[in-house]
Amino acid sequence: MSVINAFLATLTFEFNKQGKGRIFLLPSHIATKWDNPHLPPWMATKIAMLKFTWIFAPIHVSNHWILLVAHIPSMSACVLDSLNGDDDTHLENFSKYMKERASKTRELDGEWKKNTQLFSGKQENGYSCGDFVMMNALAISKHVFPNCLNQENANKMRAFVKQMFLAKGKRSQNCDSCNGRNSSNEWITCDVCGRWYHKNTTCSSSVTSSTTEWECQICIDN
Repeated sequence: MSVINAFLATLTFEFNKQGKGRIFLLPSHIATKWDNPHLPPWMATKIAMLKFTWIFAPIHVSNHWILLVAHIPSMSACVLDSLNGDDDTHLENFSKYMKERASKTRELDGEWKKNTQLFSGKQENGYSCGDFVMMNALAISKHVFPNCLNQENANKMRAFVKQMFLAKGKRSQNCDSCNGRNSSNEWITCDVCGRWYHKNTTCSSSVTSSTTEWECQICIDN
């Protein structure tokens, strides 16, 4: 689970920095709360979803990983499932989640339709679902249809992910605003682009003690 979440977070950060679209990553625990009325999910109400192109939501169910993908401009969603299971329930839960969020934000207030153009290649063993989730997310970020990829491609993902983590594992200790260092190690990351900033300074002056969701000035201006 940690590898998948870490890979998707890194992929999202790198994609969003390019300025060719944006991915909003919902944490994998969100889906577990969709079915439990006693665990209200995080709504990200202070984040402008309309600034994003895609929503990625990794889902773990019955020892199997799948990836819910939503295309914001067309308000369409699908589940990329390497076992081609019946995933309509997840789409219904996502639609309910977005409808509830829209009632609080007045954003993306409409019906989400099923995207029938995107689907996953099929895994040929009993343990590659996580590789397919990461591969499918990578494919979309590269503007490649996931169904063009297969088990042979998925088999190469673990080596690819390892190399990516080795290359990106040590984050720069410099602030993305002033390029200075912070000896106190107090940082805050933008929930839109993933950039890191000094906390409680002019680099992130809008942050308060009660801040739980934060958008940097670069993203606000764009």
